[in-house]
Amino acid sequence: MLCVFICMTTGMNAEEPSMETVNRILEQAQQSQSRMEFPKELNTAGEAAAIEAFERFQSKESQGKIELEKGRIAGTLLKPLNSEKPSNQEKLFSDRLLNSEKVFLFISSSLPEQTLRAYARDLDRLGDPNFVLVLRGFVDGMQQARPTLDFLEKLLVRESGCRMNKGKACDLFRVSIVIDPLVFQKFYIQEVPALAFVRNINLIDPKQSMGLEGNLSGEVEAVVVYGDVALASGLEHILKDTKDARIEQAVQKLQGDFYEG
Repeated sequence: MLCVFICMTTGMNAEEPSMETVNRILEQAQQSQSRMEFPKELNTAGEAAAIEAFERFQSKESQGKIELEKGRIAGTLLKPLNSEKPSNQEKLFSDRLLNSEKVFLFISSSLPEQTLRAYARDLDRLGDPNFVLVLRGFVDGMQQARPTLDFLEKLLVRESGCRMNKGKACDLFRVSIVIDPLVFQKFYIQEVPALAFVRNINLIDPKQSMGLEGNLSGEVEAVVVYGDVALASGLEHILKDTKDARIEQAVQKLQGDFYEG
């Protein structure tokens, strides 16, 4: 699972996110995963192959190669998803999802740019790292990192058309992005966009994908909705089924931002 965290909220003592951070993460992941192949079809044999490949990536040998890089970029990343003990600062944000909860927004590079940027804008407004954009894999495959970098840059820059590779200082939306085909498989996501609210997440190894077989302690609860709709609308559908107070707060925040312009 490749995790790109760009979801630092106002007031946190951390560097501003940059495409250099994204570049380092993606290039390192591309090198480490150069031999990994994830099947496109959701079937038993394919899932087994994906899990085997993922376990190879998580081996001591592979992880040792990226340990130095992890330390170098640690200052610009948030804590891993599902950390067991939230910091005092995290406890101040009572409207955020619990560490045992996630909202996954499944996307692909084939979606209209306007739709993708609207999602990034709304996630930035929420400022909750437990709301996560999920890609199935690298754009145009794992052999080249550049297409994925270009895609992320278009998605994350606040000013449409601003490009860092042209020497400009572009402000970025603060969102969480993961590249994880196992999460797609876990929730049988076969079309995008899709929105999933997942509860009761208890990972045995927080560093590994929740889609990895045997990495969840207990069953999770999930509500999945499909459709090319605004994030607030998708969350409203989830709210009808769950009556969850934090989802309701997220909807109100997004609607408030909308009506306030």
